[in-house]
Amino acid sequence: MSQAIVDTLIAQFPDAVLSVDLDTGRGEMAVQVRASDMLTVARYLHDAPEMAFDHITDICSADYPGDQTRFEVIYHLLSLPHGRRIRVKARVTEDNPSIPSVTSVWRGAEFLEREVFDMMGITFTGHPDLRRILMPEDYAEGYPLRKDFPAEGRGWRSQFDFIPRLDEAPEEMTEGEYSEAEKKPFIAANGAPGSRRREELLLNMGPQHPSTHGVLRVVLELDGERIVKATPDLGYLHRGVEKLAEGLAYMQVIPHTDRLDYVCAMANNYAYVRAVEKLLGITVPERGEYIRTLVAEMQRIIGHLFWLGTQALDIGAMTVFFWTFRERETLLDLFEQLCGARLTLNYYRIGGVDSDFTPELVLRLRAFLSTFPQKVAEYDSLIASNRIWVGRTKNVAVISGEDAINFGLTGPTNPSCVRWWGRTP
Repeated sequence: MSQAIVDTLIAQFPDAVLSVDLDTGRGEMAVQVRASDMLTVARYLHDAPEMAFDHITDICSADYPGDQTRFEVIYHLLSLPHGRRIRVKARVTEDNPSIPSVTSVWRGAEFLEREVFDMMGITFTGHPDLRRILMPEDYAEGYPLRKDFPAEGRGWRSQFDFIPRLDEAPEEMTEGEYSEAEKKPFIAANGAPGSRRREELLLNMGPQHPSTHGVLRVVLELDGERIVKATPDLGYLHRGVEKLAEGLAYMQVIPHTDRLDYVCAMANNYAYVRAVEKLLGITVPERGEYIRTLVAEMQRIIGHLFWLGTQALDIGAMTVFFWTFRERETLLDLFEQLCGARLTLNYYRIGGVDSDFTPELVLRLRAFLSTFPQKVAEYDSLIASNRIWVGRTKNVAVISGEDAINFGLTGPTNPSCVRWWGRTP
């Protein structure tokens, strides 16, 4: 099947396809295309029924300083109808690091292209809002993931006084004003009929706000009390883990992966070690794979307990919060016994895991699993018919199946009637 896809692409774009890399053993295929033809090839991969690569999983980049075409942009695509993947690569030069944007094909590419621009300095022509996404917009040091960028930075941070001096009078700070260009999209034209005029208000939510459960700024456009547009400002917790990893051995990177997000630390460990094992051709023992899967599922349950409890708490359902965190504590205790930590976990290893399950841990896990279904039924009895819960969740932020796929969403997409690899949700 992979060979047929490649043959079709070569026949369709004989001048655009530069090289092909097929790995039948791992079921992978990668195609190198000319950068100027990227949009045309992308549209064909998305629209052609025999291709149907309708989901964009990621866009990333690589830096090869010694090459004439220094930068490579890599598109990771998934076909949900056919259940197959492809990587499409394109190279651009250092003096003209530019490539057409594919946001007109996959809307989910918007943030992904902004990240590549932010980290590597590659321009995506035709992008609707190409600006930094993780670093501050006035960041002046360059592009952090380029190989010639020093890990310690170039001194931009030194111009800021993060700790106030006690021997100086405090400065009076005022709320920053939006520029006229920022306000223009939200303001009705003068003389517009009254029915078309709205009570526009731009409001900053965050970056420190209790309802975000983290550091996030959202610029809200309000029409009275109704939110009509929300623009997230990301990057407040960006810590440059990829840059740190450039100077570390493979094993030394593992502790950094579990700190990416403590809610799913084990899953991050798992993804990283699987990638390294794939690159090095390492086979994990069968028992190790079973243990990894069990631990990843424990982490997934913890994540669901976390979001359910905190969302219930936000509407005042404190009992649900206490009950979900009760079960969460049980699993965290098991993690502590397994690897000595409860949040920033470090258990997965390249080629397996740190240690085997003890008989005592197996008994404790079996005891948890024997009672957990009843606990879930208790949560359901408290909130499924609760009119406040239903009012805050039902028919709120509805996403169609088509939009969920085109925006590259993953996770709980079954309610959007998304078919995964031919399976009906």
